[in-house]
Amino acid sequence: MSSDDPVTRPSDLDIDAEVVAGEPAGSEPARPAPRGLTRAAPHVLVIEDDSLVSADMQMSLTDMGYRATCAAGSVEEAMDRLRREAGAYDFVLLDAELSGRSSLPLATYMDAAGLPYMMVSGYDELDIRAMGLTAPYLGKPFGETELAAAMKRHMPFRAGQAASA
Repeated sequence: MSSDDPVTRPSDLDIDAEVVAGEPAGSEPARPAPRGLTRAAPHVLVIEDDSLVSADMQMSLTDMGYRATCAAGSVEEAMDRLRREAGAYDFVLLDAELSGRSSLPLATYMDAAGLPYMMVSGYDELDIRAMGLTAPYLGKPFGETELAAAMKRHMPFRAGQAASA
């Protein structure tokens, strides 16, 4: 990696600028985020209790042109974030179980708020349905190709957004 390459850490992926390696923050104007990511890009919240899986989904979503933010891995912390940041997200990827607890309270909240989401889980889809979770489902493990196809299939388009986004 040369000194001109951007340094991207999972915690940096939910902002709209990159830090240049070796440059102190604020020393140069921020460069645009990678791959055409703009403030107009749909904002996806990833609610996942496994930090490696969460960071991987965040990077994949960013590569696909979405803005992606990861939430804390417990039902309580995720609920707090959803309430505190109401209206900030266009779509949510929700793990069916967070730290040993069902994500049903989060699903119920998002249903009532009209916030679209998709379940991601290592559980079988029949198990997900038995938990009372009825949203679209993507089984783990999955790759970026499967995630991209599921996002294209299930993420509703916002007014004025091109279908190719």
